[in-house]
Amino acid sequence: MKKLKTVFISKAPLLSNLIKEVLCKKVSIECMGELPVSDDLLDRLIEMAPDLVLVGLSSEVTDTFALSILCALPLAKVITYTIDGRHAYLNELIYQQRPLIDLSLETLVSAIVENQQAEWCFLPQASNSVPFFKSSSLRG
Repeated sequence: MKKLKTVFISKAPLLSNLIKEVLCKKVSIECMGELPVSDDLLDRLIEMAPDLVLVGLSSEVTDTFALSILCALPLAKVITYTIDGRHAYLNELIYQQRPLIDLSLETLVSAIVENQQAEWCFLPQASNSVPFFKSSSLRG
C-alpha cells in the first residue's frame, strides 16, 4: 500500500503529534515534515507535493490559506483544524460541469449569480470544468 505523503503546519505541536499518532494507527503515512509558517511556505509545499496537508489554524494561518494550498496542489486533501481541537474541516477542490440546457442570457446570468458567493479558484488545465472550493466540517 502506498504511503500517504503528509505535511503538518501548526503552532500547536502537541495537537499535531496527537493527530499524527492517531493517523499512524489507521493509515499508512509518510510524515514529510512539520513546516513553520513562513513567506515561502506555499513554495515549499509545492516542492514537496504532499497528498495530505494538516493545517492548525491561527491568527497567521486562516482557513483561506487552505484555498491557496488547493490552487497550488489541486489533488491534495487539506484538513484545517482549530488549535483547541474542537473543529476540523476537510477542504477540497471539486470539479463540476453542469449543462446549461436553455442557452439564453437569463440562464447564463442565473448560473453566474447562483455561484457568486463561492470562493473561486480557476486552474488553466481545467478548461472544460468549473472548479470550486468546498470546505466540509468534520465531526468526530
